[in-house]
Amino acid sequence: MIRLPAAATAAAAVLTVSLASPVLASPATCAQIVGHQMPSIGSTLTVNLQAGEQVTVTAGSGSSAYSVEVGSTVAQCGFIYGGLSCAGHVFAAAVTGTYTFEKTGGVIADTLTCSAGAAPGGGGAQTPSSGAGSAQGQGATLAAGASVNAVGGAVNSALSGTSRTVTRNGLFFSTSGADTVYNGWVSLQGRSYSGAIDGESYELSFGTDFEIGMGKRLGLILSMGQSDLNIGGVIVESDGVSFGPYVKMEFGDRYSVTGYALFAQPDYTVGGTRYQADRRALGVTVNADYMIGNTEIVSYLGLSGFTEDHPAAGALVARDISSFTGSIGTRASFNAGAPFRPYLSLGADFMRFDDGINGTITHNTPRVGAGFIYDSGAGSLNMHINGGEILQGTDDVEVRVNYDLEF
Repeated sequence: MIRLPAAATAAAAVLTVSLASPVLASPATCAQIVGHQMPSIGSTLTVNLQAGEQVTVTAGSGSSAYSVEVGSTVAQCGFIYGGLSCAGHVFAAAVTGTYTFEKTGGVIADTLTCSAGAAPGGGGAQTPSSGAGSAQGQGATLAAGASVNAVGGAVNSALSGTSRTVTRNGLFFSTSGADTVYNGWVSLQGRSYSGAIDGESYELSFGTDFEIGMGKRLGLILSMGQSDLNIGGVIVESDGVSFGPYVKMEFGDRYSVTGYALFAQPDYTVGGTRYQADRRALGVTVNADYMIGNTEIVSYLGLSGFTEDHPAAGALVARDISSFTGSIGTRASFNAGAPFRPYLSLGADFMRFDDGINGTITHNTPRVGAGFIYDSGAGSLNMHINGGEILQGTDDVEVRVNYDLEF
């Protein structure tokens, strides 16, 4: 038997890996990623992907974990992120861009393989993470998020007299002020999207609340929402009725906390497939008011989130979709005490989203706005415009007209 020297054995091993995973120009293309070796923790791969293309992980023995970045959006899978392993996991490109894959867990070599995926609108069953399946996850995130955020803004408007958030828009009416025993209100809010996702969403909300103690109010809300979105050529429509309680607690003259819970069974139509989902949502906001000279500073810190159970329907698989958003912002209103008060607002949203198929995605975006408040007689007019990037590659511009009527 012929024994090779140790150096020759090592060279052969290196040659074997090199043959399996040739050195690729960075960034690579999808067609070049076939059985690409990811030998150890810290291994990376940069690849240009078209929307709909997908990369499948074939994990070695044991568990593995991956983090995928495109722009400011991060997707994750594996045991260190709450899952078991990335074996068989499929990362789908939601938008065209440069994606960086990093192996963050697992000591056994894995391989990555890229494929075109199912074209939107094409025939045959589609994979869960491409075509209609990918549009389903993104559409549910925007539709449910818009509904939950609209209700949160309406609740803050009802309990404070004007909306304290910089990411809401709509038309608000109240039958009385926030400090009366009984209060009734209606709010109409909307949002438009452009870029990787086009469309709009609307929310019509009704609420009533009453005083339950010094600085405490309890109310009920009924809200109807609708979204119409075009995601990579797949039409995603949603409409539903939400209901639930809301509450406000004041702590002195400066601080207050508002919160709400919502329940809904929205109807979805994804690429022509119609079904009903179950939604549960919560939100809480801490508000603080300050005066600096004749400038009123209104700051807030909020957390909202939802979960939706989507059943199997047509070519769509069953999945649980969830999203949580942390928000922080400040509005500076000038000419405090005067009927006309212009203001500037600055905020930021921090979102964590799991579509039930592709793992966790995080996205952060600033929110910048401007507007004015005008008090006239028994009412108050608030006009506001702001914008941001709601998802990677998708911008939203919001215009709000609020009218708060007291009598």
